[in-house]
Amino acid sequence: RGQNVGTIRLTPPLLARIVRDDEMVELIQQKIHHINWGGAHMDFDSRFFYRTELFPGAQLGGGYGTTMALGGVCNERPGLQPADPCVYDPSYAPYSTMRVVNADTGQPVGYGERGQLVVTHVSKCFLLPNNFERDTAIRIVPQGDQVGDSVADIWPLATFGGTDVIEGVY
Repeated sequence: RGQNVGTIRLTPPLLARIVRDDEMVELIQQKIHHINWGGAHMDFDSRFFYRTELFPGAQLGGGYGTTMALGGVCNERPGLQPADPCVYDPSYAPYSTMRVVNADTGQPVGYGERGQLVVTHVSKCFLLPNNFERDTAIRIVPQGDQVGDSVADIWPLATFGGTDVIEGVY
């Protein structure tokens, strides 16, 4: 209340909990210009509601990161409209790249189709080829001469290697 805060960074489950409090919603509407979320998935309906109904005056943007890629976070593509899917372009290509494949065959799925996310990191200090992530994504046409796929609507797998996936920040 007494501080000049313009940006918050949090997980979607934490944001969902905060918006249950009318006073917190009002404070965010008054003070916050940018809401950055990551660490867990956000469903399309929640993202649309936050952008258009609850916080239309704030820029809402997601981030996707994977420790195994050593490339940090891919931020949501700028300029997306509220009804657009949440698209991520690889931030550290060509060192860290993403592909979306059929988990059974390892072959790329078609653009606009959902498959398992595979991340590769190739640099002077680290080599991790074809790391199957615990996430699925929709394969999106890459921009320009980008290496690898762009991805949208990342969701966790229900199981990975026969074990239930627990989503969240580790």
